Amino acid sequence: MNEIDTNIWLSNTTDKKFPGITPSFDKSNHHESGDKSLHSKLNHRFLSSMVFMLILCLNLSSCEIANSSKIFHTQPLSSRDDGSPNSRALLYQTTVPQNWIRKDPSENESILDTKKANCEFFIHENNQQVRITIHTFPYSDDSQRIPPQAQIQRWKKQFDHYNSITLITNSCSQSGFYGYFFEVEGMINHEPITMMGWSMQLSPLFDRALKYDQDNQAQIKRADFTIKVTGPPELVSKNREDILIFAQHFEFIDELPLSL
Repeated sequence: MNEIDTNIWLSNTTDKKFPGITPSFDKSNHHESGDKSLHSKLNHRFLSSMVFMLILCLNLSSCEIANSSKIFHTQPLSSRDDGSPNSRALLYQTTVPQNWIRKDPSENESILDTKKANCEFFIHENNQQVRITIHTFPYSDDSQRIPPQAQIQRWKKQFDHYNSITLITNSCSQSGFYGYFFEVEGMINHEPITMMGWSMQLSPLFDRALKYDQDNQAQIKRADFTIKVTGPPELVSKNREDILIFAQHFEFIDELPLSL
């Protein structure tokens, strides 16, 4: 609680009486003014103690939260290029746990092919690894787009088999995008794997605003994107909260325009 907050709290409570702390006073007129003064001093001391304890509790609480939370950093992410690596632009950003390992494409390598990831992250523990990939899918015609539900069906087919009890498919929206979240546990190449995925498209409201913008970067912003997570079930589960924070904070660096 800062100084201003403390003064406001005191001003709102100084005139209030607290049961159990008011001493017995002589009600004679001779002592009335002295009694009121003593009463006020006692109340002030009580309030000062209460404020001190409240500030102490808040400080202890904030320390406990800080010690129990991982450190995240906001990192920029590039768009896909047009065949020339120099054409990649920093369009996106998200929050990344400090212990994750980031891998970007080579500065001399084009990622025009959408099979190549815009960026990858890895979580290592002992001999296990979780891989997180981000892909964007620019398009010039709606026929080139893969609907989010169709993308999820593609991911399902990557499993030898999966446990339908663990299957989660939910619609979701964030930062001007909408689509589906997917999660399931199964076997891929005879290895137990948990897969998490987000298949997202820009909402029609913002897509219309960008569609008629002649700026090349505006057209790149219309790209769909996916975030895909694969790894051993135990390690994915252990880092699930961090993965959700990472995915849910994926957004454009610049604000989206209003619809035209």
